[in-house]
Amino acid sequence: MNYNIINAFVIGSLALGMASCDENSWNDHYLDGFVGGADYENSESGTYTLTESDYSAISKLMQAEAKTEEEKTVAKAIGTNLFFDKNSVFTAPEAIPFFLDSSSFPYFLTSNGSSFDITFQEAGAVPEELSALAGAKTYTVTNEDYATVWGSQSAFIKSFAPDASASAKLPSVLSKAFSGDNAVESGTYAVVTYNNATQNPMFGMPDEAPITADLFSDNTFKAGKYVIGTGGVVANIIDPTMADGKYSYLYTTEVTANGDGISGIDLETNVFVFTDAGTPGQYYLGDDLGHFYYGAVKYNNLYIASSYDSDNDLYKWTVTKNDDGTWTITNIGSSKWLQYDSGYGNWGTFNTAKGPLPVLYTPGEAVEPVEIPLYTPASTTENAVYFYNGSKWSVAEGVSVLNPSDYTSMGFSNNSLSDPELYIPTYLKNKLPYAQNGDQEYVVFNGTTTNLYVYDGTAWTLNENGLETVTGRFIKKDNKWSFVKYIGKAIFTDFDQEQIELDRRYLLVSGNVCGTLIDKNLSFSYFYTTPISISGGQYIAPNDANAILFATSCEIDGTVIKAPEGKFMMQDANERYIYLDATHSSAQLSNGPAIDGGEISSSYLWSAKRNDDGTWAISCDSNGKKWFYSTKYGNFAAYQSQSDVDVFPSLMILSE
Repeated sequence: MNYNIINAFVIGSLALGMASCDENSWNDHYLDGFVGGADYENSESGTYTLTESDYSAISKLMQAEAKTEEEKTVAKAIGTNLFFDKNSVFTAPEAIPFFLDSSSFPYFLTSNGSSFDITFQEAGAVPEELSALAGAKTYTVTNEDYATVWGSQSAFIKSFAPDASASAKLPSVLSKAFSGDNAVESGTYAVVTYNNATQNPMFGMPDEAPITADLFSDNTFKAGKYVIGTGGVVANIIDPTMADGKYSYLYTTEVTANGDGISGIDLETNVFVFTDAGTPGQYYLGDDLGHFYYGAVKYNNLYIASSYDSDNDLYKWTVTKNDDGTWTITNIGSSKWLQYDSGYGNWGTFNTAKGPLPVLYTPGEAVEPVEIPLYTPASTTENAVYFYNGSKWSVAEGVSVLNPSDYTSMGFSNNSLSDPELYIPTYLKNKLPYAQNGDQEYVVFNGTTTNLYVYDGTAWTLNENGLETVTGRFIKKDNKWSFVKYIGKAIFTDFDQEQIELDRRYLLVSGNVCGTLIDKNLSFSYFYTTPISISGGQYIAPNDANAILFATSCEIDGTVIKAPEGKFMMQDANERYIYLDATHSSAQLSNGPAIDGGEISSSYLWSAKRNDDGTWAISCDSNGKKWFYSTKYGNFAAYQSQSDVDVFPSLMILSE
């Protein structure tokens, strides 16, 4: 396992010389290398890189949390893809805390205050099809399915063939398989494994119908006629031409399992008769031709006689049912019991274990023959990917799946491919020889692992979907792990909610610029700007220094003071509080908010309301001034009213 503990320390009580937010302390949670703010003991700080087994563990944890089939598919894809989709319902910041709190994480017992930098794979441009394919259902066509396909419980083969092709029959097979409690949503993929033959079978009537026998499942034995068997073979009676006193093991006949019964027995050679021996629980063992079988102390075979000796215990047997459904048939005189000798493939009496104990069947009568396969063509195992559009299943377009023969031709066994980037381009070149520049194909292998390949006119290349290796910091507080920040970058996304989220960090944005951190040596200033590059509603910054915390509480002299409901304070990365006076349009900054009568001064309190165009009116409680971006001066400033050169800011929220 790839991990490296880089530091262990004990965090003691630290007296801070200035007011700081309590639960939302910027430095404690957001600045690299800062230690302080709370009294934790035996906390650890370290690094850890997720392994393949870790992704699998996270996938299972999130499948348990999923509320819908779609969410289960997304959760399953984590374990298949071995990366997180930044745009999915289960992102790395949301999913990894479940792993850190599970026994799969080597340090899940670390105490509150612990901090780990977790390295993982994350992709930001994952097509919906890729996640859906990675979370695809899997299904192997059953014998029952084949019987349905061929329309007979007896005249069928365990394979598709030209007269009952997979393309024609699989949609109905899948519709039945994924119905009722197993119903799936529109957009679901399924990787299907089945047998396929290139020739048609031949069905017809056998020379005679096989005779059947039903499992004897009663708990109490009674005299009568029985078939003695195990594992697809039944015992034969002793050759009836043998003279009295002759001996033999019981040889076997192969039969066919049929539910709880068997078929293919012979009423003359496979039926044994148990008759009462006069003492409760004791029986004579013989056949339907009037013979009786007895045991011997010295030998393990059985002896045949045309009559029984009621005074000789070697002729008497007991029959007792075992917990596993087998029966112990014991010869009273020899104290040996009837067993199938796995080494020799016959039945005898032994006083040590030689093989399975018998199962008993009650023989049926001869029945009319039914149609059966007279010729079964050879078949191969194949895979296919099907797509459900909400009403029917069909072969998935633009998707290839490796078959067992493909793995073999690549030199791999057990349907397991290593280094797919080396083999799949050649596979696609052979499979799609007429591909055009820009064509793309999803390739499914190793179960439901899926990669997207794109043809550049010369070769097929893997589309990484914006995949990158990133590191995120997670902390444990109040016995719960949570995401803090990305290390080495800060990801901001357009904030388009109707209501503001408090105790989160935001950028003030207008067009392609954002407000910057005010110099720590200044006590007042406008918010000057820096250009930003926004793509797909996301901006990736080298750090989060320009973000402003919308804080609902702070701690002063050990006392936590909360803002009124719906109000917040604005705190920058230097942990200074932003307020407005009645005179200036620039931000005023202080190390701590002013307190009036035990409450936060209204000049430090703010509210935010979303405008119809998606911008935000962020106003100061004391004077009603709002933040605007001045297109004339190129900065953010606070004004009582909006002029022609002022626009309300948009907000981008720091990902957590």
